Amino acid sequence: MKTLILKIWKLVKWSAIVSGCFVSFGVGFAMYSNDPNRDIPTVITTDMTPTQIETAEAHNAAIEHRRKLAVLKRAEEEESAARVAARSLVLQKELEEAKRAAAGRQAAIERAEAERAATREKRKVELAERAATEKLNPKPVVAPVVATPSNPRKLACGSDNEKAYAQSKAELIIKMQLKSPSSADFPFWDRPIVSAKFNDKTQKCVYTVSGYLDSQNSFGAMVRSDYVAFPIRAEGAWENGGVVLDTRK
Repeated sequence: MKTLILKIWKLVKWSAIVSGCFVSFGVGFAMYSNDPNRDIPTVITTDMTPTQIETAEAHNAAIEHRRKLAVLKRAEEEESAARVAARSLVLQKELEEAKRAAAGRQAAIERAEAERAATREKRKVELAERAATEKLNPKPVVAPVVATPSNPRKLACGSDNEKAYAQSKAELIIKMQLKSPSSADFPFWDRPIVSAKFNDKTQKCVYTVSGYLDSQNSFGAMVRSDYVAFPIRAEGAWENGGVVLDTRK
């Protein structure tokens, strides 16, 4: 029991000694750190003892070391500030270039839109001039050729019934030439112009169907196109005489 008490007493004593050392070191370091004369070098004189000279030299060496560390720290801070300034300048230049590029793209878009508007206005003027010309100079009315009863195909050429068939066949012919046949929209109220001409040599009735339609292009956009189709009425069947499509700008 006594041995255990002695061991505990030694442990407490050494703990107190170690704690006192740490407290003394902390107090001394705090006093040294707050000492206003810690950065003032000590002047070494001839009347100092060797111990005092050694202490003064160590003190002066520590001051010089702290001074060099401070210089290095200031240099690093200045270098970091210079890098930040250079990076800010680069970012500012990149931002200005991006703004100039965006302004250029916007200007290009505006020019393209202005050109499209001018083209549309020009198209309207041309159509108005064409309509005025046709009104002032109407096309002469051609008297229909009266077919003899001996040729029923020639008699049926140009009839209202066959013109309706010709219009339907023309739409089929046109759809075969479109990128998206299912999107074709033929105007109901603005009917196409249908004319017929009988070829005595081939004994076929050639129809000319002209008008316009709306349909999707390769990019899925709806565009308007003028067309002229040539369905041919042969004996007992219809033939494809070709089609001309002109997409409006």
